[in-house]
Amino acid sequence: ASGSARHRGGAAAVAAAMGGRAAEEAGRAEGQPEQGGEEEEHQSSDDEEDAPRGWSRDAVPSYPFPADFELEVWQCPWPIQVCRHPCKHHPGGTETIAIFLPGVHGGVGPCRTPGRTFDDEALFPTVARRLVSDPGSRVDCYRCSWAFMRPPEGYAVRAAFKVLHHALLQVVASYFGPSGRREVPSAGEGGGALEGLQDAVVRVAGVCTLNGAIDISRIHVGESGVPFEHVAQSRALLICGTDDQVVPPEASAQVYEALSTPNKRLVSLPGGTHDLFGHKAQVIEEVYNFVVECARGTRV
Repeated sequence: ASGSARHRGGAAAVAAAMGGRAAEEAGRAEGQPEQGGEEEEHQSSDDEEDAPRGWSRDAVPSYPFPADFELEVWQCPWPIQVCRHPCKHHPGGTETIAIFLPGVHGGVGPCRTPGRTFDDEALFPTVARRLVSDPGSRVDCYRCSWAFMRPPEGYAVRAAFKVLHHALLQVVASYFGPSGRREVPSAGEGGGALEGLQDAVVRVAGVCTLNGAIDISRIHVGESGVPFEHVAQSRALLICGTDDQVVPPEASAQVYEALSTPNKRLVSLPGGTHDLFGHKAQVIEEVYNFVVECARGTRV
């Protein structure tokens, strides 16, 4: 499912994602040590010279993530960690790119077994494996993790687009032949800004959030006056738990109301907590089906 994400509360390519700009509150609420934010003042030191803006030398490494490879992030000394799940038709037959972004703690993402920081049967690895195991699937999946918990927004956004850029370059050559320009179903806001993709049309097919912490009052609205105008023609799936003690479920409801796309759903899970583990089977089905729907809409 192709799509683009607004960092952490949004999703890329169906990048299902946990957290959002308010994810700092998630770290404190779950007992994680409070880290230096972008606006926090502190004395610089030699130990901090290699830390990206917004991360202090006391930054806590993310939860375990067995990455296949790492990608350098522009203007940041810390990479983004990536697990790749190519479909059976990769690269020439890939029609959709799905990117899964974690929450404030990084790692494998939501729906982990309670008390564990790593679970290979968590939501994202389960959905990714299921998507690429289907012989007819043409979806490449990329799961990501931050280097440290509570990443600065600038790093997270650049890191997400770095993964997108990498994923597109793996398949874009197969979409161009003697006839020239052809549309590429994938994530992003415009291929012209991504090196090697100047002739590609990059569009958003779907956006999914899981207990997304997005403050609507801080969303930039352009000249059109439409919030989230870049996904106005995209599918949207917002999932939240009614008993989330970290991010109020009202945040997802407000995003749902602000989205102008007619193809949107809000799934409110009774008794669901922030990690959504108690509704794991349902969330797996919801996210999997959403990616499949987005993929159908991107066929060329």
